[in-house]
Amino acid sequence: SVRGRGLMYGLVSPKDHSLPARVSKEAFARRLVLETAGSYGEVLKFMPALTIAEADLRRGLSIIRDCVRTVQDSTAASS
Repeated sequence: SVRGRGLMYGLVSPKDHSLPARVSKEAFARRLVLETAGSYGEVLKFMPALTIAEADLRRGLSIIRDCVRTVQDSTAASS
């Protein structure tokens, strides 16, 4: 599920609590900093600046999408 207020958003991974940390690590390798939150690290948190340009926001969201896909694909391949 996705929760947020303003430009602060959290993507909750209730079934796989390790997913946010793996996505965060993959994003960092692509020069995007994301945080994890929640009691079990089950939330991927992103908070862009309120003054972010639309093009930069779209680029960041694209990186997040690609990172989630990469992590999910690697999880499926190792299962």
